[in-house]
Amino acid sequence: MSYTAGHKLNFSLFLIATFCTMINFSASVIILPLYVLELGGTEFLSGLQSTIYFLAAVLFRLYLGPLADTHGRKLPLIIGVFAFAAAPLFFLYSYDFYTLTAARVFQAIGLAAFFSAGSSYTADIAPKNRIGTYMGFYRSAHAMSLLVGPAKAYYIINHWGYDVWFLISMLIGVIGLIFISLIRSTRLPSTNAQETNDFSAYENNTSSLSLMKEVVNNSKVFPVYLGIAISAAGYGSLVTFAVIYITQVSDIVNPGIYFTYFAIASLFANLTVGRISDYIGRSLVAWLCVFSFGISMFMLYLLPYHQLFMLLSSTLAGVGFSGGLLVLIAWLIDTVANNLRATALSIQESTIDMSIALGAFVFGGIATLYSLSISLVVFSLLLIIIPIFMLSGQRLTTN
Repeated sequence: MSYTAGHKLNFSLFLIATFCTMINFSASVIILPLYVLELGGTEFLSGLQSTIYFLAAVLFRLYLGPLADTHGRKLPLIIGVFAFAAAPLFFLYSYDFYTLTAARVFQAIGLAAFFSAGSSYTADIAPKNRIGTYMGFYRSAHAMSLLVGPAKAYYIINHWGYDVWFLISMLIGVIGLIFISLIRSTRLPSTNAQETNDFSAYENNTSSLSLMKEVVNNSKVFPVYLGIAISAAGYGSLVTFAVIYITQVSDIVNPGIYFTYFAIASLFANLTVGRISDYIGRSLVAWLCVFSFGISMFMLYLLPYHQLFMLLSSTLAGVGFSGGLLVLIAWLIDTVANNLRATALSIQESTIDMSIALGAFVFGGIATLYSLSISLVVFSLLLIIIPIFMLSGQRLTTN
C-alpha cells in the first residue's frame, strides 16, 4: 500500500475517534460500579453489572465481529462509536440496578463492534511491513484514554455530579462519531470465491459461525490465542486485586498510583514494542513481554519487603501486558487471511473478555482458600513458565 498524505489524514481522523470512544469506555468501566452504589446497590451488584456487560459483548460479537469481514470495517466502527456515544444518555435516566444494567447491555454493542473492527481497520490502512508500528499508534490511543478518562470523570463527578459527567461523555462520544464518519472505508478483503467470480460459494462462506470455524481450525492461531488468554487472565486478576493487596501489605497512601505508572509504561510500550516486533519477529517479542508480565506479578508479591517493588511491578506490568497484547494482535493479523481478519480479531476480543472474568474468579478463589500472596505467586509462575515452554518448543522445531 502506498502510504500517502491522504492515508495519514485518514488514520489521524480514526485515532481521534478512537481516543474519544476509549475515554467513554475506560471511564465507564471504573465509574459505573461506583454509580451502582450511588443508586442504592451493593458491592455484589456492582460486580454483577460489569460481568453482564462483558458477557453481553461476547454474545453480540458473535455477529458484530464477522460483520467487518462481510460488510466492511466502517459499518461496525460507526455502530460501535454510536453505542458508546448514546449509552451515557441511558445512564443519565437510569434509576436502579436493573435500568443501569440494561443501559450497560446496550453499551456492550459498542464494545463488541468497535474493538475488533478498529484493529482490522488499522491493519488495513498500515503499510504491510509496519503493521506492528501502526497497531502501536492505535493502542496508544487506548492507553492515553486510560490516563485521561477516569481522572477527568472523577474530577467532574466530585465537583458537579454524575449527571454532568454523563452529558459531557455523551458530547465526547458525538465528537468521536463525527470523526469516525469522516474516515474513508478500506477495501473489503477479497476471498478466493470473489476472485474467481464464484459468488454462490462466497455467499455460503460468509455466515458468522462458518467464518469463526475457519479461523479456529487454523493451528497457527493456537499459540497466539494462548498468549492472549493468559495475559488477559493476569490482567483481570491485577485490576481486581492489586489495589486491595497493596492496601493490605503496605502503607502507601494512594494505591491507585499503581495504575498510573501502569498506563505510562503501557503508552511507552505501545509506541516502541510493535516497531521492534516488525524487525525481529512477533513470537520472540510477544513471549518475552508475557514473561515480563509474569515477573511483574512476582515483584508485586515482594511489595511487603520494599515499596520500590510497586514501581517495578507496575512498570513491568504495563510494558509486559500492553506490549505483549499489541504484538500478539499483530501476530494474529499476520497469521490469518485478510478476509478472516475481523473474525479472528473478534474471537481475540472475546478471548480477552472471558479470560479477564475467569482470571479474576480463579485468583479470588485461590486467595479465599489461601491468600492473595499465594495467588500472585501462582499467576506469576503461569505467566513465566508458559512463555519459556513456548519459546523452547519453537527453538526445537527450528533446529
